[in-house]
Amino acid sequence: MKAVAAQSAWADLTRSLYENGTRHLAAFEALAALFGEDRLSDETRQIFEDFRANKNIKHMIDVGAIRSPISYVERLNARRVPVFLGTYWHETIFSVPAVVEFFNQLTGPRRLLVQIGDHGGDEILGFLGGWSRPTATTFRWLDHHLQGKDNGIDQDGNVHTEYMHNLFDLRKSNGWQSYVQPTRRFCLDQPRGGSTDGALASRPATGWTTTIQAGVDTPAHVAEQLVQTCVLERLGAPAIYDTATIVAHLFDVDPGRAKGKIITGAPYTLLNDREGEARAIDIQLQPADYRIAAGHQLALVIDTRDRLFGDATVDGSQVEFASPNGAASYLELPLADLPDAEQPPYSAGNSPE
Repeated sequence: MKAVAAQSAWADLTRSLYENGTRHLAAFEALAALFGEDRLSDETRQIFEDFRANKNIKHMIDVGAIRSPISYVERLNARRVPVFLGTYWHETIFSVPAVVEFFNQLTGPRRLLVQIGDHGGDEILGFLGGWSRPTATTFRWLDHHLQGKDNGIDQDGNVHTEYMHNLFDLRKSNGWQSYVQPTRRFCLDQPRGGSTDGALASRPATGWTTTIQAGVDTPAHVAEQLVQTCVLERLGAPAIYDTATIVAHLFDVDPGRAKGKIITGAPYTLLNDREGEARAIDIQLQPADYRIAAGHQLALVIDTRDRLFGDATVDGSQVEFASPNGAASYLELPLADLPDAEQPPYSAGNSPE
């Protein structure tokens, strides 16, 4: 292997299919349908059956590690293999945080391209013979590292990013850490004044508890459909949701229209916990590069079901959220003011937690 160019890339198979203890069933079934199951080995067929039944997950995790590029990063670094990775802010098939982590561990020649949309959203045009950024960059990358062409691809930054929802704006940075914004913390406050919605406060708000009905879905989804929804994002037409608030989803809300656009989200499943036992959890949302318009608001929607994911929720049960004294619940975002020339005034980027 002399050079690598991987588009709609994946780095960790386990984190892609089993993120935060949650099965990505929609992504799994989409991949199974795409490639078929007629020629599966007996071992792979058993893994498929176990994954669908949510059992013997440890074996799937072990097998996934063997098949994950991130498991071999030291070998790649030892040989300084040039690696070009492409992914999408709204990737619904593979884990973007894992791709970023893999990229950050590489020490040889490297390039990361993150675009608007979902799996295959732009390289499809290249496959059909048209021009696309990932396809054009792939040719330049291989021309340079395989044929020795001096085309400047090694001199224009290691991280290239589009921001949602402007595919004509491409930002170039020397690395992921120089690209990300400083973080700001918003504390979760309890519902007040008869409302069922809490607030994002600038100061710690503790001593409160609230309960939601488990097993009930809301209009909030990571994506309406795998891949197709985010193809529309590349055309500047992201899905619009009515804000009914109550998996974690982060929305950009226009308060005047009571409409929201999904920024990012992520699931989390507590496994084998005793009923009534409190647990502190940390949910890493998918990374996003997003400009928030003046007058808009951020909304964190806590859901107990999303149709893209499998879940272990018992219908009819309840989930209690709290911000206990001495341990305030919070949303932490990489958020920074933009120069006046780049209004709207806020930019959210990297991985919120």
